[in-house]
Amino acid sequence: MLADDTLTAAVYRTTGQPATYTPAGGTAASLTVIPEWQASTFGEIVELARQDAPTFRVRLSQLTEPARSDQITYTGKAYKVESWERVNESEWRLYVRP
Repeated sequence: MLADDTLTAAVYRTTGQPATYTPAGGTAASLTVIPEWQASTFGEIVELARQDAPTFRVRLSQLTEPARSDQITYTGKAYKVESWERVNESEWRLYVRP
């Protein structure tokens, strides 16, 4: 477990990006995210990166309980949280819309 936490911390330290998380009706807080641009498949041939919104990986130590309609502001653009999943013992993946 310690090795996983140390590795996760190193990844966020080197590739993480600053963002702001605002719970619906709550106070904004700074956190570090790793944006991921998920691919979408159209038919059997074409796979394109989704252009309207990334998904965000966030450490549980910075965000204990995501909720639908919370907001992430990343590079000056606001995104609403639609859903989320636990990626592992120390991270969330947040699915958002612009």
